Amino acid sequence: MPAVPGHSILPGEVAARGVTMLDIACEQCDRRGRLQMARLFAEHGPAMTMPALRALLAADCPRRAATSIVEQCHGVHFSQLSALFRPP
Repeated sequence: MPAVPGHSILPGEVAARGVTMLDIACEQCDRRGRLQMARLFAEHGPAMTMPALRALLAADCPRRAATSIVEQCHGVHFSQLSALFRPP
């Protein structure tokens, strides 16, 4: 299933593509990790959008409160998603 313009990707759609571990990384610092899809479902449900999950995962970043826009955290990214949902 290709990504639909204006549609937020859901964790359930990511899991349906065979992803069991979701890679996450901060766009500006060294914070990164891997999350189990099963745990994400258990904690947040499969219908939480990836943008909402992105904001939730970055909520505890110490750089969220930085006053400089250059130093401020802009959230995490999911490196696997572009390859999974790129149009053919």
